[in-house]
Amino acid sequence: MMSERIRWSDFCDGEDAIHLAQVKLDSRSRTAKHDHDFHECFFVEKGRGQHWTEGGNRMLVPGDFYLVHPNQKHGIRSQGMEGLLFTNIAFVSDIVEGIIKKQKYLSSRWSETAYPKPIVLKERQRRLFFNLIQDIRDGGRGKFDAGYFVYGLCRILTVTDVNPDLAPLPEWMKEAITKMNTPENLRLGASCLVRLCGRSHEHVGRMFKKHLKLTPTQWITQERIRYACRLLETTQLGVIEIAFDCGFESTSYFHRMFKSYLDITPLQYRYRVASVQRLNQTMKSLQ
Repeated sequence: MMSERIRWSDFCDGEDAIHLAQVKLDSRSRTAKHDHDFHECFFVEKGRGQHWTEGGNRMLVPGDFYLVHPNQKHGIRSQGMEGLLFTNIAFVSDIVEGIIKKQKYLSSRWSETAYPKPIVLKERQRRLFFNLIQDIRDGGRGKFDAGYFVYGLCRILTVTDVNPDLAPLPEWMKEAITKMNTPENLRLGASCLVRLCGRSHEHVGRMFKKHLKLTPTQWITQERIRYACRLLETTQLGVIEIAFDCGFESTSYFHRMFKSYLDITPLQYRYRVASVQRLNQTMKSLQ
């Protein structure tokens, strides 16, 4: 599929320097693959989906935040019956580029060669982020407002917050999820999660649906896929070894679940990550 280019003038007049939008994608719908002549970022509020970039496919889950450079082609796809809800903020690039040069954190993550990766916003960061959005909604759309937002965004992203993203959860859930996120416990699956929660299977299921919008099995699969991605990125383990190390009962099931989340196979994911790493090394050697 050929990508298209979206221009600032397509949706903003000449006086605007920042644009805010809340986007809802229905089940299995997607945005066309595109690049643009402006900087943008987006935050996933609800649902599940995929983010396609030239650096590879990644899962989209609530709490994920992305910075996207103008010349990076990308597209977003919804998955599941709930659809996907995200907040998108676009900026006139002249404003952003001037600030990025002064901010090491942004310059390392919002450049043409740094392919978008998820930044998981913690609870405090989310509150600050939505307060910043409200400030812009209540104010203007000019260059000052855009600069205010980007500086505020940098401050939010570099906040050190001792309270993890699990803050809204009951203490027993936070403790269980923290303990569960180890390779040995992920391999054991739902029975281990229920045991760590210290509640009945039915109660654990109700609380996961209430707080995380996932069943315990869906949450475990999501975390196993995340772990598999880390192993594919950082080790030379074979796909069979990774499948069993992550707790999947067979390689065919691992392939099926991995592709359902990321729309590519594990080997394709590893190849794309390796290609990006080689490109980054080449770019650094030329600087």
